[in-house]
Amino acid sequence: MHRRTLPRLLLYACVPALVLVLLGNAAAFTLEELGLIDTLVPGDRARFVERELFGFWARHGVGERARTTPYAELNLPRLDVARDKGDVVRVLLVGGSFALGTPYGDAGAPAPSPLSLAWWLEEVLEAGDPGTAYEVINLGSSAGDSHRVRAVLEQAWFLDPDLVVVASCNNDQMPTPRWGQAWLQRRAGLRWLTRAWRGRPDPGGQGAPQTWPDRAAVLRRNLEAMASDAAGRGVPLVLATLPTNLRYGQFAMSHRDDPDRLDDGCRTAAYNVLRTGQVGGARPSGFSTLRGAARGCPHSGLLSELLGLQELGGDGDPIARAAIVERLGDCISAGVALLNRGEAERARQHLQGCAMDPAVPDFEGERLRWLGLAAFEAGTMGEAEESLRQAVTMIPRASCGPDRQGAILEVAQRQSGVFLADLHQRARALSPAGLPGPELFLDTCHLNWLGQAHMAAELARAARAAGVGQGAPDDLDGLFASRARQLGIVPPTGSP
Repeated sequence: MHRRTLPRLLLYACVPALVLVLLGNAAAFTLEELGLIDTLVPGDRARFVERELFGFWARHGVGERARTTPYAELNLPRLDVARDKGDVVRVLLVGGSFALGTPYGDAGAPAPSPLSLAWWLEEVLEAGDPGTAYEVINLGSSAGDSHRVRAVLEQAWFLDPDLVVVASCNNDQMPTPRWGQAWLQRRAGLRWLTRAWRGRPDPGGQGAPQTWPDRAAVLRRNLEAMASDAAGRGVPLVLATLPTNLRYGQFAMSHRDDPDRLDDGCRTAAYNVLRTGQVGGARPSGFSTLRGAARGCPHSGLLSELLGLQELGGDGDPIARAAIVERLGDCISAGVALLNRGEAERARQHLQGCAMDPAVPDFEGERLRWLGLAAFEAGTMGEAEESLRQAVTMIPRASCGPDRQGAILEVAQRQSGVFLADLHQRARALSPAGLPGPELFLDTCHLNWLGQAHMAAELARAARAAGVGQGAPDDLDGLFASRARQLGIVPPTGSP
């Protein structure tokens, strides 16, 4: 009779436990495939790639094609592309919602989406290099941080790109997950247990951490990993700095409405107000359209905020006005009211004297932001720039701050095979007084269609430096106007 040593007893205990874990994981995976359970937490999709992103299919007489899976389309656009690129010059565009082209490109929507960044990049490359076929594959990931962007690219290398463009910076709010954490996240059974332990997740997304990581270091590590991977495959990589809307006249993260209470029609209405130029600087210009859209969508935070800001200083909706006064406090609200009445200089002087109000979240950041907007309208550009740049660093929102811009520049300078597209500086060059605003942007970090077009042209110039394409055509304005006429759209107010 064998003596039962401690190692043998541990082995006897571990093997059955491992078998049970594997069987449980397989069962959870099967039940999820059948749609009987859901193990996926919305906020986790901002950081992890938990399942396969692509499937493959072929028909008689047709080469094999790659399609996005239903899981992928929760964050990525819907793709259906030939696995073999043939003679086409193929470009992969990866990043967060900026790369996705929000709101023109959207998760689950068929790609390419007209007016999105990827669509414009393909248009510009082909216009600059007639006779060569280009294919820009949009792998922008809604709300994805740089760790998720890296994981998306790892699954996409089979597409054999000639160039990779990385536009990722705005969403790095969490530490990079450890390898073991990422591996466990791909196990359906463990995800199910984690979700059961957490309870019902917050539908709003990843949320803000209790303590901020070194976001520049997180971004730098992931960019370096992508650059090294591309270099090992002999594929040039373009890294883009991302522009910031300094003259943002709404509230931080206002576009993140509760998806359980806001239907697609209201979400579309909110962005249509922005797309069609209803918002300019701090004050909307199409008040009747805005008021009608907001009243028809009472759960739209974005529309309610825009209406409330417009009503300050007017005789309109007192409920909307009162909500903004509660949000900003009496002193800042009074300054916004002056600004709305066209009294920019009085607003500037008033906001300079606002004393700290501890009841107002991010009081000093909000005061500086509205002071900067008032100074801009008053023509005091030095004060406007100083105030707006300080406000961006003080108000937590999705934007690419100076520390992360520096990390992008550092990686582009140090890594071989990496080329820089400085979209941050390009946006400044296109903006009045070098202060980007509604001429290029829809909200805090998403571009209007003309902003998408101009940034695509800068990416095309960087692609040429990387040896791909001939850059942007000489007559960019003609190209933009031609495509706008074809789609029946007009340039944003004050556009460059």
